[in-house]
Amino acid sequence: MEKEDDGIVREFAEALNQLRLQADASYAQITAYGAGQNRAVMYPNGTLNGWFTGENVPQDKKKFSLLVQFLEARARRRPGHVAASPEEWERRRAVASRSRRRARGAATTGSLEPLADQPVSAPTSKAVLVPTVGDRQKAERLVTAIPIDAPWLRALRLQPSLHKVQDRVQDPLFAAQVAMRDHFLRFADVQLRDQHEKLKAALDDLCDALSGLENDADGSTYSYIPPEWRREQPELYEQTNQGLKHARDVFIREYEGMAHLLNDKALLPD
Repeated sequence: MEKEDDGIVREFAEALNQLRLQADASYAQITAYGAGQNRAVMYPNGTLNGWFTGENVPQDKKKFSLLVQFLEARARRRPGHVAASPEEWERRRAVASRSRRRARGAATTGSLEPLADQPVSAPTSKAVLVPTVGDRQKAERLVTAIPIDAPWLRALRLQPSLHKVQDRVQDPLFAAQVAMRDHFLRFADVQLRDQHEKLKAALDDLCDALSGLENDADGSTYSYIPPEWRREQPELYEQTNQGLKHARDVFIREYEGMAHLLNDKALLPD
């Protein structure tokens, strides 16, 4: 069954990459398209590569929908291209996403539950689910990597513009990214596992966006969008700033969602 699930994700990724090839769209063109939206949408190379190779399945529906609309519009210029509707692409994405979650659940529990087409009703029993030791340890590692009350996290959340980002804010983000990659064991709890994947993807997107900033090596304590862009390329300057803010907002949203889940499940360290 795990091989079958892997095949579903692989078929989805191959179809998505085939659409990109038919659209003759490079990663750079996709990134530029996203940045050019009224509200910039970030498509870091690492995220795109994960989607097109099947390493990851898109979780952000709006972000994925915008991508396939762009690719389909370009691919239609080619004779013989058979377009799929946005609804069909979303159906494929949802199937692949469920398949990936089921395969990961099997890797954790050693068994697979039947994959239902409809949501399963919540159990009526009032049994209390006790967190596993592994989930408690992973929660502690996560909160150590990104402390809820960290001054740098509060500064990131409240910073109105990201045209300049201090090292004391971005360095902990890069360190957290490394730590979360090293914590390869998944949560046993399905809700925590799914939210943790969203958080990791949001952190990767934010770090990818921050890595594009410039930094003066000689004693500089911050990175920045080139100030000359403000005069010479004001649209690019604003798009880059808005893209950074969007990536920041998504990361904060997913982190707060993770923190609330940990709190609801009594997994926040004392």
